[in-house]
Amino acid sequence: MKLQYKAWALILIVVGICAGGAMEAQLRELQKMEAIGTLAGGIAHDFNNIIATMLGNAELARRNLDRDHAARESIEEIMKAGRRVRELVQPDSHQLREINESSRRNIV
Repeated sequence: MKLQYKAWALILIVVGICAGGAMEAQLRELQKMEAIGTLAGGIAHDFNNIIATMLGNAELARRNLDRDHAARESIEEIMKAGRRVRELVQPDSHQLREINESSRRNIV
């Protein structure tokens, strides 16, 4: 084999190795992001369960109070805050979509 062909073969091998390494790194990064997304989804699910319990109990407490009871306003504020938190962790929430799209743009 001529020296010229050997040089080109070496260059192609080096380019292939470098490109392969970059692709492997990108694949590892995608796998990490997928694992984080799975973990976040599980946490959001558990969080939704906790919020549902809090909102349900607050609603029951509110129903047991007279309309002019001093604690009624506080319970309604708890319920309002709980609904806002629930909206943050819903799978279709705007905030979660923005985070997902941003992470995809940073990887690709």
